[in-house]
Amino acid sequence: VVNSDHLIDGSRIEKDDVLLGLPSTGLHTNGYSLARKVLLDMAHVSLTEYVPELRSSWGDALLAVHRSYKTAIESVRRLPGLTGISHITGGGLVGNTLRLLRPGQALEIDWQSWSWPSVFSKIQQLGGVDTEEMRRVFNLGIGLVLLAHAADVRTITSALKQIGETAIPIGRVIAAS
Repeated sequence: VVNSDHLIDGSRIEKDDVLLGLPSTGLHTNGYSLARKVLLDMAHVSLTEYVPELRSSWGDALLAVHRSYKTAIESVRRLPGLTGISHITGGGLVGNTLRLLRPGQALEIDWQSWSWPSVFSKIQQLGGVDTEEMRRVFNLGIGLVLLAHAADVRTITSALKQIGETAIPIGRVIAAS
């Protein structure tokens, strides 16, 4: 049973809340169908081939262990101002985070605020995959999104930094048009 004061269900998300992205370690659990199509069916890569940009073989890059966000979530879940948590799985960054918002709310993502890990850039390049499709399918290097009131971002990022976690401001909640 969760105390209702500690429930993070998105109901407190407001316009101008900040989206804080926590890095992923690779594909995690999404995009394998598209990756397989591009790499095996279109580009005919060998999964054992070492790829300098990846610093690993294709197989190792695709099977990078899905990191746990448990410690990060535990470090911030009771802090004031945390209004939502979105685990980026199938549906990409926008699809997963939109599920938290209420009618009348939308997301404004600053796609330039972080660099895609090489595995995503290589898949896009080899398959000629449209950027919008990449955004819809993959996590693109952000595995978890925390939503927070702007006034509380510093407290939340400080708590994350204390445990060695990086939080990247990647956007905000806006009024839907």
